Amino acid sequence: IAHPYSLNAGRCGHSFCAQCLLKWFFSRLHKGCGNWHESVDCPICRQMVVITPDRVPRMDITFPFVPNRLGDTV
Repeated sequence: IAHPYSLNAGRCGHSFCAQCLLKWFFSRLHKGCGNWHESVDCPICRQMVVITPDRVPRMDITFPFVPNRLGDTV
């Protein structure tokens, strides 16, 4: 996987190529207003993905996807 990212660790944690994940995620935006009106779920297991709330600072658990660093230790 090129530049692996995982869906947030508080949920399923499935990993995807960063570009593929971003393309999929932004394809779920509502065309009229640019927001997500339906739940966004994992393309593999359909576990709901947490949409980042408008809070600052953000906690890692609130990000919809995070870098997968498992390969960094190899």
